Amino acid sequence: MSKPLRPRMIWDGDCEFCRIWIEVWRKITGDEIEYTPYQQAASDYPHIPTSEFQAAVHLVAVDGTHTTGAKAVLGSLSSRHSWRWMLTLYNHLPLFRILSEGLYNHVATHRNFYLKITQLVFRK
Repeated sequence: MSKPLRPRMIWDGDCEFCRIWIEVWRKITGDEIEYTPYQQAASDYPHIPTSEFQAAVHLVAVDGTHTTGAKAVLGSLSSRHSWRWMLTLYNHLPLFRILSEGLYNHVATHRNFYLKITQLVFRK
């Protein structure tokens, strides 16, 4: 794999809930982030087990470092100046970090329930 030109958000392409939220995030971040289902990207990252891609989003930076879960979401959103404050809170306030990851993990393990809520809210 050649060195990417922009960060890459890797997500579960078989997850309808994930697809809806990736579209929301894509509208916020524009062309700053590349969004790729893990089903297409996993071979580029053989050191990351498939089960980890299925459990949470991954944000791979241009330098190859990567984050997962809430930090990955906030990292991608921070590509827009108006959203950077959330990543700053995550990085500097342990309680915000704990709550963010806890909420992310709760939603990730109850995707079907939150898919229904998302569909009601966004009429999808």
